[in-house]
Amino acid sequence: REIASDPKFHRDLRIFTDLGSVTRNGLTGDSLAQIVKILKLAPGSRRVIVVGNVTNYGVCRMYQTYCDMYGVTGPEIFWSSRERSHT
Repeated sequence: REIASDPKFHRDLRIFTDLGSVTRNGLTGDSLAQIVKILKLAPGSRRVIVVGNVTNYGVCRMYQTYCDMYGVTGPEIFWSSRERSHT
């Protein structure tokens, strides 16, 4: 909530998130829905998320679904190159 109320926060920002090495996260469906509702990102905002395992991929797909539900452009999800080389 602090981020969204900060006057320096721009709703059309672009975010790159690298979860390629993350093996555990505490995100839940409720927390993902809250992120989408609180940030209220503009249609022109772009987000890219790099994942390294199927769990994080699933969490990111859930986030995409919440974005769709709330009319927000969802992130693009990519597999890390390190993970790609092992498949």
